Amino acid sequence: MKLIKVLIVFSLLLIALLYGLLFTPQGNSIVKPILEKEISKRSPLPIKVETLKLTPNELELVLMLNERSYIAVKGSLNILAQSLELNYNINIDKLSDFQEIIGRRLNGSFETYGTVKGDRYVLNIDGKSDFANSDTYYHIELKDFKPKSIKSVIEHMQIDRLLYTLNQAVYTNGYIDINADIKDLDI
Repeated sequence: MKLIKVLIVFSLLLIALLYGLLFTPQGNSIVKPILEKEISKRSPLPIKVETLKLTPNELELVLMLNERSYIAVKGSLNILAQSLELNYNINIDKLSDFQEIIGRRLNGSFETYGTVKGDRYVLNIDGKSDFANSDTYYHIELKDFKPKSIKSVIEHMQIDRLLYTLNQAVYTNGYIDINADIKDLDI
């Protein structure tokens, strides 16, 4: 009987310690440099964790890729149900900074924003972008974290901006509209 009481107390203390480490401002300040170090190990670019706020119901994360490029995520999550509803904003000031990652030189800037909703089985990503001065809307469905389908509407993409972004000679002007619906991706 005494052993069971000791195990229960130990379990409660362990849960309280984990809760304090993960879901409090003091715990977030401890986790922040650890997260930054782990990201830096896996990224060829230096990435700084500017903001980290994690509670049992909320996540706010801002990663600085350089002084003017960032990835921001903010929203609600449910750890027990393993679901989330997040808003994101990705702003890349100079695509040329990412040549090492992409494997080719790109020019210009890029911004996209939208929402990620779902759970560990199905995630839906809905967003907008201004790629090549276009009005781009997209919907991506992930099943088990693998792309299942992609729908995209790209309106008024400027051909000269597209060629410039892809680091190609600008040999024509005009606009492109694309309506894509790719179903049943098996990646």
